[in-house]
Amino acid sequence: MKSFDSCDLCGGNEFEFILSGRDRIYNVPGEYNLKKCLKCGLFFIDPQPSKEELAKHYPSSSYYSLRESLPGWKKRLVILLYKTFYSGNGSSMLKFVLFPLFPIVRGTRILPSGKLLDVGCGSGKFLVYMRHFKMDCYGVEPGVFDKRIATEYGLKIENTSLLEADYPDIFFDVITLNYVLEHAASPFVMLKKIHRLLKPDGTAIIAIPQSNCLAFNLFGERWVQLDIPRHLFIFQVKSIGEYARRTDFKIETIRFNSNAFQFLGSLFYLFNRKREKFLSDQTFYENPLFILLATPFAYFANLFSIGDQFEGVLRKQK
Repeated sequence: MKSFDSCDLCGGNEFEFILSGRDRIYNVPGEYNLKKCLKCGLFFIDPQPSKEELAKHYPSSSYYSLRESLPGWKKRLVILLYKTFYSGNGSSMLKFVLFPLFPIVRGTRILPSGKLLDVGCGSGKFLVYMRHFKMDCYGVEPGVFDKRIATEYGLKIENTSLLEADYPDIFFDVITLNYVLEHAASPFVMLKKIHRLLKPDGTAIIAIPQSNCLAFNLFGERWVQLDIPRHLFIFQVKSIGEYARRTDFKIETIRFNSNAFQFLGSLFYLFNRKREKFLSDQTFYENPLFILLATPFAYFANLFSIGDQFEGVLRKQK
């Protein structure tokens, strides 16, 4: 395990203990301390678990991004919705309703024949969708993932981490990180490499959980997005702004896209203290009625910038 002498973001060396937590999804033994940098407000696990210890918390047989499948009807529906949302056509009301459901890849970012790299791509589902916009799709995934999607669609997925991947500099037009940066051992080091791999004026699109939110204030250690110990860092908008500045990016867009899960997943933890078999009982947080009831609260949280996740577009500075 690695103890921090200085903050990954600002270099500060004064930390505040926030809470001690454990793996609430798979019940792998172990307690982990969440701390906060008093200088910049970044949350992080300290000491940080080793790669070998973290691997126990990503079981290839059940971790969601490693086992994703693409049923035919679902794939066709999602592709239709993507095209409706990202194209210039379609109802503005429908786009407003669908707004939280899609990664922030705007039409200006989707380039025919442009090179896109999805970091932590899992089995490649997102890349399949992006191929329908004629993008040249690459992916890196360090976990043991189900390779059926990659094989079926001919995706160029490397079974390695971003830091170990051997791509040439100034190679990609767009690099996406869909809920990946919080898993990085050093977000600063990862963003520096992303900057190096992007073409001039290239774009990094980052989706992450954030701690300055209603759900964390309501649920504390039961907030579902803490996801200890997989989430090694928890950010805020201001911390991403500082990361961008220190790694030569400029933030172009920030938008909150939380959904009902921030409340339902946290309530599940709150009311299921004894059993806590998160992935074996989906009758609560995937119940359509509960989702319908909780969604207006998610829209409210997003509207006032207190949702528990957001997406940002970072433009590479020349």
